[in-house]
Amino acid sequence: MKIAYVGCAVVFASFLSSNALAEGWIGSTSNTYTDGAHIEGWACNPATPGVSGWVHFWSGSADNKFLGALHANIPREQAVGNICGDSGVHGFSGTLDVPYAERDGKRHKIVAYFINENGQPPLLLQNHAYMWLDGGYTLQTRTECNGANPAPGHWVKKAVGGKCTLHSSVGGITWALNTTHAFISNAPSGYQLEACEPGPAGWTTLSTNPSSSNCMRIDPYANIVTSPSYIIKKN
Repeated sequence: MKIAYVGCAVVFASFLSSNALAEGWIGSTSNTYTDGAHIEGWACNPATPGVSGWVHFWSGSADNKFLGALHANIPREQAVGNICGDSGVHGFSGTLDVPYAERDGKRHKIVAYFINENGQPPLLLQNHAYMWLDGGYTLQTRTECNGANPAPGHWVKKAVGGKCTLHSSVGGITWALNTTHAFISNAPSGYQLEACEPGPAGWTTLSTNPSSSNCMRIDPYANIVTSPSYIIKKN
């Protein structure tokens, strides 16, 4: 079940210092971030039986960043209902669209807060989880000496560097640089990468580095020098 990411964190940073506990549990999480962070469990406030709510997830690491939210409105076993004082419709299960900046290849502690729909203070769930946020989607790449783009609009020049032999003959050697292209057509929305050219249609250029060591070129004097790179994002 795909759950939309809540773009604006309605939980304030002061919530993170709350000592109040909800009845609830993070049951399982993905070990790594693939195309989303799957997480499931249940949560409720026994003081308000019959009331569903949201579960907000934060990185419990030093950065304390909001990671997304899931609605706790899935029927669960009667044991949950016994704890919550109702029929037990308090499960959550879905995928968090973790912000790109948090996909840093590190192991993050995931903490969760139950947010009542009636506006009562948030309650910390009774356990936490860990997840490697590893950058997610992996691009298919191909590297060739002075390689051309195999299908403009579907591939993008990702890196240029490393001297290679383009032609060799009795008259001498023609040098070039290894060129890496990445297949980006299937990249998920929000995916970002550094490229050696602006992104095609459907991509936004976020910033430009006028002199990137990831994007080299050979100048008219046969010197290998830097050239611009672009941080591009899939719309």
